[in-house]
Amino acid sequence: MNTPLLSCLAAVFLALVAGCTTYSPRIPGHYEDQHISFNFPEHWKITLREVNERTRSLILEPPHQGLVFIKGYSASTAPSLREFAREFSRAAASQTQGASLSTNSLREVEDGSLEERFDLKIKNTTVPHLRRYYRREGANAVYFIVTHVPVEDLESTRSGFVGIARDFRVKPTAGSN
Repeated sequence: MNTPLLSCLAAVFLALVAGCTTYSPRIPGHYEDQHISFNFPEHWKITLREVNERTRSLILEPPHQGLVFIKGYSASTAPSLREFAREFSRAAASQTQGASLSTNSLREVEDGSLEERFDLKIKNTTVPHLRRYYRREGANAVYFIVTHVPVEDLESTRSGFVGIARDFRVKPTAGSN
């Protein structure tokens, strides 16, 4: 992947990771707190960002390209999966300076997730990208999982992405105070 594109992708998500702290798991490859738990590839980096008591987010980064963004809401304030995906896509596009994004569309996938395909163009380089959006619910909380990767790097991240979405659990007490 070329350097201008990497720089642009990094800039897009710097706003998302501002104020984050690196998480060191007690059990390698396993994340758990009072609200959620999931497994992730041991060599991936995970950072935490507490927005406030009711909204929190996590970001996981594979060693090469791609991101997993996890955001939690109180069940009473959580948007639908489609609303969340549209807003996330709009926000990411507005933070992508020096690049243009092709018109994107959301389609439902067989597992109930939403898939978004779009092209990111920087100067004369166009790179197809893929995002998947998942929604996981507990008694009092809703979490959204977003996977984002250039299509050319999908094979190196697919198993990690699928594993996180498959193993993600919202604890029964999540969101209760």
